[in-house]
Amino acid sequence: MMENGKRSGKETVLLVNFQDPILLAQVKQALIPLNLTMRTVEPAEYGRTIGWLAEGRKDQDVQGPAGIPGMPGMSVMSGEMFQTEGLPFPGAEIGAPAGGVPAKETLAGEMLVFAGVSGGRLDEVLAALREKKLRIPYKAVMTAMNRNWTVRQLHREIRAEHEAMTGRKTGK
Repeated sequence: MMENGKRSGKETVLLVNFQDPILLAQVKQALIPLNLTMRTVEPAEYGRTIGWLAEGRKDQDVQGPAGIPGMPGMSVMSGEMFQTEGLPFPGAEIGAPAGGVPAKETLAGEMLVFAGVSGGRLDEVLAALREKKLRIPYKAVMTAMNRNWTVRQLHREIRAEHEAMTGRKTGK
C-alpha cells in the first residue's frame, strides 16, 4: 500500500509447510531485499486463522471459554483442540478438531500467504521468486473472505483450485 509515496500498513508473507530448510532459506533470501515481514508458520499453528498469524493479533480479540486466546468455543482434549460450541471456522463440524480436519493432517506442498501485499508490490514479490527459480505450488492473498480461515482450510481451498486449473491431483 502506498501513502504519499511511502508504504503504509504491514506487508507480511506467511511461509507454510516448508519441509526443506534449504528451500525455506532460499525463499527468505529472495524476499529480504523487499523488506517484507516473513513468518514461518509451524504445524502446531495450522489451526490458527490467517488473520491471526499475519497480523499478530488474536482472532477478533476473543477469549474462548477454555482460556484459549482467539479460539472461541474451544477446549483441549488429549492435546488437540476440539470445538465445544459455535462454528468459528467455515467448514468446521461440531466435535471436529479446530478447522474441521484432524489436527495431525499433513499438508501437501508449500504455501505462501501474502497479507497487505497487493498490486505492483505483489508483482515484485513474485518476480523475485521467479528470478531465483523458486517454485512454490500454492500462493494466496489474505482477503476479507479468507482472513478467518485456518491454515489447513486455506491450504485445502488453494490446493483444490490449483488442481482444478492444472487438471492434476497433488497428493493428500
